[in-house]
Formats: sequence, structure tokens, C-alpha cells
Amino acid sequence: MGRQLTLSWLATCLSLATATNLYATHYDGSVYSLSLQDSDGTYSLSIASSLKTCGSMPSWLTFDSASRILYCSDESGDASTNGSLTTLAADQDGTLTEIATAAAPGGGVNSIFYNGDDGAQYLAIAH
Repeated sequence: MGRQLTLSWLATCLSLATATNLYATHYDGSVYSLSLQDSDGTYSLSIASSLKTCGSMPSWLTFDSASRILYCSDESGDASTNGSLTTLAADQDGTLTEIATAAAPGGGVNSIFYNGDDGAQYLAIAH
């Protein structure tokens, strides 16, 4: 009984591992959720969802897997004009939903999470 349950659980886990969500931006102003599928070693990539968001030049995505929040930096702007930072909910099925957009200094091209001395998590954007 225990061995049968273990094999059943393993088969379920392996079947779940055959599809992976990937996220990408494009300078057309869209954020894409892509589905990478594996069928017996043959891979296919398809668009699961796309959303026109994240300013005119979305340049970098940072994914928080615990909250399933995707942070998108907009590279447009410069020292005198703003770009933006957009947060998106990324559902398990690949659906993207915009949560909020905030003005950010222009030219944001990379971002990373870091922990502060207070234990809170922050997002730094490189320009």
C-alpha cells in the first residue's frame, strides 16, 4: 500500500514537472507568460498569456516565487523623466494580471531582491 502510494505520488510529481512557465518582456510594450512543455523529450514553447503593460520599454523581470508576483522595470525615461515599475500577479496557469504601476527613475535595466537589516525584503533597480 505504502509503495503504491509513493509510486503514484512520484508519477504525479513527474507529470507536473513536464510544463514550466517562463516570463519574458519585449520592447513592443508587452509582458509574456510562456509555457514550455516536455513530451517524451520533445519540447514546445507557446504563449500562455500576454499583457500590454509595463511602459513603452519593459526591460527586466524579477519573479518572487513565494508570492507569485512578477516585477517589471520599464527602461524608458532618463535622468529627467520617469520610467516605471509594474507588479503583476502570475497565476499557475500562466495568466498575468496587472496589480499596480509606480513611477520610477528612468533607465531601469535590472532588479534584484535584497533583505534589509530589519528583515524586510526590498527590490533594488539598477540604472
